[in-house]
Amino acid sequence: MERLTERKWTSEDNTQPTIVLENCAHCGGLAEFVGISKFAIKCRICGMSTPSSELKTQVVAIWNRRTK
Repeated sequence: MERLTERKWTSEDNTQPTIVLENCAHCGGLAEFVGISKFAIKCRICGMSTPSSELKTQVVAIWNRRTK
């Protein structure tokens, strides 16, 4: 099971590398995971979000390569 601690995502058993969520490319706000069976990342300030996916690593890759 995965958990989000602040902006760092790690696996429960610590076998996966830590993935850091970058700040929002639009407003600089903090990001958070949303969803249960499908995941997305959403800015807490402006509400910008990624498309949803069943893979957290996929939405992290999309979120972290966004530009202003």
